[in-house]
Amino acid sequence: MATGDYSAKSGYKAQFELLLFEEAENPTISIDWSANVWDIKTSEKIKVFLWNALQDALPVGEQFAVRNIPLSIRCSRCNEEETVSHLLFTCPYSRKVWKLAPLATSIDVDRVKNTSAGMKIIRRIPSLPLVGLGPGTLTASICWNLWIVRNQLTFQKRDFSPEETLSKAIREAREWSLAQISPINPKLRPPSINQDPPPSTDVPCMYTDAAWNASIGCAGLGWIIDDTTSSSSSYSATAIFVKSPLFAETLAMRRAMTSAIDKGITSLLILSDSQILIKLLNTRGRKLEIAGLLNDIYLLSNAFNAIQFKFIPTEYNDRADSVAKQALYIMS
Repeated sequence: MATGDYSAKSGYKAQFELLLFEEAENPTISIDWSANVWDIKTSEKIKVFLWNALQDALPVGEQFAVRNIPLSIRCSRCNEEETVSHLLFTCPYSRKVWKLAPLATSIDVDRVKNTSAGMKIIRRIPSLPLVGLGPGTLTASICWNLWIVRNQLTFQKRDFSPEETLSKAIREAREWSLAQISPINPKLRPPSINQDPPPSTDVPCMYTDAAWNASIGCAGLGWIIDDTTSSSSSYSATAIFVKSPLFAETLAMRRAMTSAIDKGITSLLILSDSQILIKLLNTRGRKLEIAGLLNDIYLLSNAFNAIQFKFIPTEYNDRADSVAKQALYIMS
């Protein structure tokens, strides 16, 4: 069973921690605009935001003082002087968001001397494999959402927890990344989720399941690929900030589909013991609790020539169930 997909390798982590130290201790005046802004895989609005942040052109307290604008120069959360680097890195609120972030290496914000040095560091850090985002994508989304929640607190008196801010940043980064995926063969007619798989016996079957721990809000995700051209393979992943069993089941389904795409599978029969989820998928239904995840699955479906979702009783899904429970056990 492949259970090591979502653990950061120690050598890999050490490499990033060394980079963090070197970049933060030796900030330079010149800014590589391509590397730090325009080449980051994120939306255009976030790139423009990062460009302004690196020029200290955001309307924060420091700029109010420079321009003699009669507004508070203090951070709304901690009452320290508000600079761009304070907002994005050193404010206690921002520190907690970065500490919670599922990144390949932790960020020691005490070593970040200025905004430029901070950007040089975070643009090179990918998320952990359980989130599946490349270097800079999640960190850019975190910066953007720190700015958004700051404005909501300052102007609308709406306060969000660090966990809520991080969750929103992860969701938006995933949605943007998934929107960049092109169908494997765009010339083919888009498949229907309800269509039967090809009658050929070599269509791979994928069994998915999830195990959820309500007390810690974590889940183990498991999926089995049965391909007649090779032996059966099992895979697992873990997830944090999981709201419910249905949320966990949907996460497992989405992760299994991305795994199939990575392996070049173009036709697939997916089986799950979550009757609610299968019914939603086969009717293109909507459910607020998992709306974003359902949209991801509908989008990923376009990467297959043929795909079908079917419900199976729990007793016939024992292998995926076992893999999911083992993944959850590792987290507990």
